[in-house]
Amino acid sequence: AASVDVLTDAAGQARAEIFQKQPASGTNRICVQVIKSVGATAGDGRQLIIGSGMTTVTWTSAATAQPPTTTPAVPGMPTTPSAPGTPAIPGAAWLDVKTTGPTQVNVGGKVTFRITVTNRGTATARNLVIRVRFDSGLEHEQATGIIERSLGDLPAGHARIIEIAFRAVKPGKLCHIVEVTGDGGLRATDQSCVNGVTAATPGTTYPPTVPQLPGKIEPKTPTVPEPAKPVLQVTVSVRKIAPHGQAGARQERPDSLDRRRGELFSVGDWAAFYIKVTNTGTQTLSNVTVVADHDSPLSPEMATEGNKRIGNSLTWLIASMPPGEAYALESHCECKSVSARACLRVRAKAASGAQAEAEACVQIGPAAGPTIGPKLPGDVTTAAPLDLVISDLFDPIALGGLQTYVITVTNLGQVPDRNVRLTVTLPPQMTLEKLGVTGPTALEPVVGRTVRFEPAPELRPGKENKLEYRVRAWAKQPGKAIARAEVTSLNNPQPKSDEAETTVVMSP
Repeated sequence: AASVDVLTDAAGQARAEIFQKQPASGTNRICVQVIKSVGATAGDGRQLIIGSGMTTVTWTSAATAQPPTTTPAVPGMPTTPSAPGTPAIPGAAWLDVKTTGPTQVNVGGKVTFRITVTNRGTATARNLVIRVRFDSGLEHEQATGIIERSLGDLPAGHARIIEIAFRAVKPGKLCHIVEVTGDGGLRATDQSCVNGVTAATPGTTYPPTVPQLPGKIEPKTPTVPEPAKPVLQVTVSVRKIAPHGQAGARQERPDSLDRRRGELFSVGDWAAFYIKVTNTGTQTLSNVTVVADHDSPLSPEMATEGNKRIGNSLTWLIASMPPGEAYALESHCECKSVSARACLRVRAKAASGAQAEAEACVQIGPAAGPTIGPKLPGDVTTAAPLDLVISDLFDPIALGGLQTYVITVTNLGQVPDRNVRLTVTLPPQMTLEKLGVTGPTALEPVVGRTVRFEPAPELRPGKENKLEYRVRAWAKQPGKAIARAEVTSLNNPQPKSDEAETTVVMSP
């Protein structure tokens, strides 16, 4: 490919004449770059690309007697994708964006568009960001008006496909504009529209009571409008989890315990209540108050951060809930006394007046402890294993969110234990937040993703003497993130371990 350098004049303009070496009809694509020298001295040679564009010129044969036509270039916005074999500007990235999708959708239906971002240049496109602006007639389950997401780097000749789904809420022409930008002034846009139509509701005929005459039209059942759906929804489920004072057991997720519905709880068991609050409407809700009232046999011992406890009630305040947004809250309770029906009742109410409530109940029976026989001569009291539990307060968590891991260590024996040392290994998807690390002992120097605490001199028996640590970390990569905790002591030199699994999801 031929190239020419032209300096701009005092008015910032540059002119270049193009001619054919051999007369021939056809169309040529012409790529333009605006380059600024950034060297401190003459001959430094360093350059910075501050803009780019593309145009075309069409050559016609003499028989047609048509002058050459050109398509004006728009800086940073290629008007057409480069065809295979078209020479690109040496050492430069070149973006092309194409959006495809259906042309028609019923109002209330879902429509999915596919966005293809292609680097047609010869260099890697750095730090790409995609922004999607959409009409009010389109509704996204997590965003309102604009969606922004980082795409990272895109090597030359590579493409990246992003799918985005909307729900049509209005009839008419519904459009969205896609813009992709990157370092060095890279920019490309595309627009796609869909026609929202109102689906006709077919009528229902009454059954005939007399023989029908030819051509007789049966009356239609009057259309009854559907009742308005609630804009605030609350669900509560409960599962038995590993007691925070029992060795060897670990916390289980609610989706793994469906087979244990109806299980009887006993005094001393732990019940985990999982609360989900969802905005099912089309408008953002503000100042949503969530109140969880526990019956007296249930004692809330651990709960999602941000709660305010008064007696046996926990209250959270959600400042803003966009349409489709769901918040997950948890309350971990110890069963304190026998009860035929002990419930957690949840009430959620927004500033707009929208409200919802739900409950989950358990049956608590007497404690079923082991039978203890008389002590035989020569019996010696030995140290029981330490109990170690690590749990995450947020699951799932959005990319860029701050996760809190709570780790407890309990001595279940009858004699004190010494030199209790805790080690926490963070998953690759997480980055430690040192200011959020707390515990009964000081933090040792951090090595990689491993967090170690100085040994606790003594740990007395009993749940009331348990050691509690908190480790916070930022979610930096999407996927399954598993944090691991290990504890050793003088009486337990073999490490005891537990894990907590968190799902990191992409931010809207």
